[in-house]
Amino acid sequence: VDRIVPAATPETLQEIADQLGVYDPCAIACEPFRQWVIEDNFVNGRPAWDKVGAQFLRMLCRSK
Repeated sequence: VDRIVPAATPETLQEIADQLGVYDPCAIACEPFRQWVIEDNFVNGRPAWDKVGAQFLRMLCRSK
């Protein structure tokens, strides 16, 4: 996944510090991203998870 990671601003660094409780001058923020991918191989029917954003694939392979 290609994610956009802009340079951190003082405001971004402060927001991160507020959330984590520690200041890190090298912290970065990136755009939010989620992907739910499931192998379409069920023994008792397919759940309707695609209605909430899941993607079903015929086969999933581990990346090396």
